[in-house]
Amino acid sequence: TRRKAKELSASGDHQGAVLCYERLLRSGSDIESLEGALDCYLALNRVQDALRIGVELVNEKADASDLEGALAVVDRMSSAAPESNFGERRSELLVALGRPESVGR
Repeated sequence: TRRKAKELSASGDHQGAVLCYERLLRSGSDIESLEGALDCYLALNRVQDALRIGVELVNEKADASDLEGALAVVDRMSSAAPESNFGERRSELLVALGRPESVGR
């Protein structure tokens, strides 16, 4: 299913790919499926679904000690949905990364 999702996404069939990723995510969250689903939701302009998956992806990456990756997702979601409120989570990640001087920016 993952291979099919990647193939569909690469060919531009984001709707078909997201169905595959959703199927994968029903059996449990994993970073690769969350990233694929996020890419598809953003390509399809399904912002609310992207925000939901984005929050889950940030948490998964943080739990896996990939704080830089989690911060990159937060920044990506903030760009895709400027009205979303990821500021507090961004500040937490910056402090955890030892970059509290960047929090006010």
